[in-house]
Amino acid sequence: MKTNQLKAQSMFFEKFGQMINSAIPLHEALRIMQEETLDLSMKSHIKVMLETMTDKKPFYENMCKEYFQESTLVMIESGCNQGELDYVCQKISRCLEVDIMQRLNSSST
Repeated sequence: MKTNQLKAQSMFFEKFGQMINSAIPLHEALRIMQEETLDLSMKSHIKVMLETMTDKKPFYENMCKEYFQESTLVMIESGCNQGELDYVCQKISRCLEVDIMQRLNSSST
């Protein structure tokens, strides 16, 4: 996975978790994130999540398995099922930030 993709995901999950924690409805939070996200790939993935929600399916069911790591998808599903999505999103963001730092450190050596 590319570093810029990890950065886009990290920023998405951090902001998304904050919005959910602020009691912004899931659909509205995704809509806002789609508008504010600059990364075109992330923007298209958010669009798919929004479209899935209109089909009355959990948004995570159509999160792209080629774009998001499997561990991320499992954590999102678990967070939704346990009512801890805000916490899980912020944890995912921190984990992605650690991955980014490790990649940057390993590439500089």
